[in-house]
Amino acid sequence: MTVLIGLRAERRALVAALRAGRDVLVEGPAGTGKSLLVRTAAAAVSGGVVVVEGSAAVTTGALLGHHEPAEVLHSGFAAASFVDGPLLVAMRHGWLLHLEEANRLPPDTLNLLLAPLGERRIAVARVGTVVAAPGFRVVATVNDDDPSGTRPLGRALGERLVRLRLEHQRAEEERAVVRLHAPGAPAWLVRAGVSVTRATRRHPDLLRGASVRGSIDLMLVVRELAELEGVDLHVRNGPARGTILRACLVALSGRVTVRESAGRSAEDVIREVWEDELTLRVAAPAGPTTTVAVPSIVVRPGGPRPAPDQAHGPGPVTTVAPGRDLAAEPGGMPLTAGTRPGRAATMAPDGPGGADVASSPAAALTDPELDDLAEIATGTRGRATRRGRRRRLAGADPRQAHRLAVQIIVQRARLAPAGRRGTGRL
Repeated sequence: MTVLIGLRAERRALVAALRAGRDVLVEGPAGTGKSLLVRTAAAAVSGGVVVVEGSAAVTTGALLGHHEPAEVLHSGFAAASFVDGPLLVAMRHGWLLHLEEANRLPPDTLNLLLAPLGERRIAVARVGTVVAAPGFRVVATVNDDDPSGTRPLGRALGERLVRLRLEHQRAEEERAVVRLHAPGAPAWLVRAGVSVTRATRRHPDLLRGASVRGSIDLMLVVRELAELEGVDLHVRNGPARGTILRACLVALSGRVTVRESAGRSAEDVIREVWEDELTLRVAAPAGPTTTVAVPSIVVRPGGPRPAPDQAHGPGPVTTVAPGRDLAAEPGGMPLTAGTRPGRAATMAPDGPGGADVASSPAAALTDPELDDLAEIATGTRGRATRRGRRRRLAGADPRQAHRLAVQIIVQRARLAPAGRRGTGRL
C-alpha cells in the first residue's frame, strides 16, 4: 500500500473541510500526491470512495446510471431496471465521490453535479428523487499545469466547492518517497536523482518540469541500466554519473515541456541540468565538519586580495570537512583548481531560481586561475599562456570550463561594490 509522505497540513485542511460538510476542489501540478491525499483523507471521514476518471467519454448517463436493456424489454422502464452510476452509488451509501482530473469532464457532465452539491438530492427520470445519505461528499482534483484536453471549471460549480492548493513537496520528502519505491538505492544516488528532477522545475527553458514520479522512474531505470553495464552505483565516479545521465534521458525527457522560444530539445536541456547538478555543482558537506569562515571576496583593480582566514562579519558560511574531496560528492565538481583541503566554498543564498542552488567556488579561485578558465573557454592565448599557468586546467572540458567561468563571473559581479565606476577585470 502506498504511504502518504509529507502534506500533513494539507491533509488536516482537507479532512476539516470534509468534516464540515463541504465539497472540495484540490488543485496542483501533476505528481504532487493529490489522489493519494484524497484517498488518505477519505479513510478518515468516510466509509468508501467512488473514483471517476475524468475524460470526454464520461457522459451524464455514465455518471448517473442507465436502464438495463434486457429488463426494459421484459418489464419496461421501471426503477428496478435502473443500474446506478458512480454518482448514485456514492449518494445512496454516503461515500466520497472522487472526480479525478475533473477539468477533463464534459460541461454537461459537470452540470449534472450542481443539484447534488447544492441540495444533496437529484431527480432521476422514471426512478424518482434520490436523496444523498449522510457522509456524501464530492472531491474534484485538477492538474492545473496541463492545458491539453482540459477546460476551466464553470463559475456555478466553483461556487459550490472550497479550494485546496498543493505544491511540490520539499526535497527531503521527495527523497523519502523515492526511497520508499527504490529501497536499497545508495543515499548519494537518491540525492542526485531528486536534485536533477527538482532542477527541471526551475530551468528557464522548461515550461513544465518533472514531478517526483520522474525521480522514482529514474532510480528504477538507473538500477537496471547499471546492472546491464556492469557499473557499481555505490562508487561515485565518472561511469556512475554517465549511467545516471543515460537514465535521466529516458526517465525525464518525456515528462518535461520545452518552451517553443528556447529552440532546444528536451534531451539537450536534461543533459544541461545533469551537468549543473552532478558536474558543475559543489555539493554541500554532510556529517561532522570543521567550520572555516570565508569572507566575501571583492575584486578591486590593483588592490590586494583579502586573506582567506580574514573575518568580515557575519554571513553565510559553508563548512568543509578536512581532507574532504568535493569532487567525490554527489554533484561534485571535477574542476578542482583553487580548491584546497580545509578551504570552504561560499554558498549563495536562495534566489528566485529556487532553493538548493550552490554557487560556484569563486572565493577559492585566484585571478590567474580565472584567466585559465577564460582561455580554455574561449580558445584564446592570453595572460594565462604567457605566465605558463594553463597547465592547471589543461584537462578540463572546454564547455564545462566555459559554464563554470560564467558562474564565477556572475558570483564576483554580485559581490562587487555597487556604484563603483572605472574599469576592472570584470
